[in-house]
Amino acid sequence: MEKIDSIKIGIQGGMGSFNEEACRTYCKQKSISSYEVVYLYTSDRVIKALEDGEINFGICAIENSLGGLVWETINALSEFNCRIIDNFAIIINHALLGVPGSTIASIDTIMSHPQALAQTRGTLARDYPGKKQVSGEGILVDQATAAVALAEGQLPPTTAVIASRVCAELFGLQILAEGLQDLEENLTTFLWMEPRK
Repeated sequence: MEKIDSIKIGIQGGMGSFNEEACRTYCKQKSISSYEVVYLYTSDRVIKALEDGEINFGICAIENSLGGLVWETINALSEFNCRIIDNFAIIINHALLGVPGSTIASIDTIMSHPQALAQTRGTLARDYPGKKQVSGEGILVDQATAAVALAEGQLPPTTAVIASRVCAELFGLQILAEGLQDLEENLTTFLWMEPRK
């Protein structure tokens, strides 16, 4: 990465992800105005980048009020070295996104991060019975990256993704439903981390 004058903050998601929303919220609260978001998609890539000194700070989700611990982050913390210096929470509102022209009836598969599926389990069982639920593999585990893949035709048009409303606006997807989370105050706690000195 080339040297720039602002700090580099690595996040566990892609553009339009809840991790990016968390990063921007935290920076605003802490009056951090000069920063670059580095999209790293997974917890292990964020914490390894901290360990390798490639980023100044990292953000990963650690727990959700309904979905519980984010094991992806727990496992990465046990494998790589960093220092946790703060934690904070934001409310997560899940939307169901499809390609333009799709409908609930035309969807047979719902893809998202395991945490998002856990946070919407009751709603999915009640409102979308019979729809197959899958978690993306590799960087497709990130909801925003799955949204990009759907928008670019890398996923079948019969797939919908659970992601942020921002992803619909960024990538030209259609919002099929909003507020899928089972809890109205669906809080996710994020870690703010730095390299271990």
